[in-house]
Amino acid sequence: MIFQNGAMLEDLDPVYMHAKLLAALKAKYPNVRLAPSVAASVKSGNTHSVETDVRTALGKFSGQTTSVSITLVFKDAKGRTVGKLSGQGRETLGYPAVTYKLQEAADMALAQVASRL
Repeated sequence: MIFQNGAMLEDLDPVYMHAKLLAALKAKYPNVRLAPSVAASVKSGNTHSVETDVRTALGKFSGQTTSVSITLVFKDAKGRTVGKLSGQGRETLGYPAVTYKLQEAADMALAQVASRL
């Protein structure tokens, strides 16, 4: 018999953070489009680009902390940094540690980013 922790698998869904970050950017900048790189963005005619850096550290046992750091770096058409903002989120794993609480920590970081846009 194989046991599967569906809540843990859902918590680790990579699309979750990406979709929420894109929604926050589109709320402030409705014409935002995805591009694989700043160079590709510039080549397609965009005058500004945003690079994203998402870092996570997962707590593994009850009492440990999961943290998420999201940094947005705004660049002009020449690739020069014209602005930067970030947000952080932390959640402590409860007992029993059924999930990493990654989405909760991500929601905190995303809320900070959205409020600073």
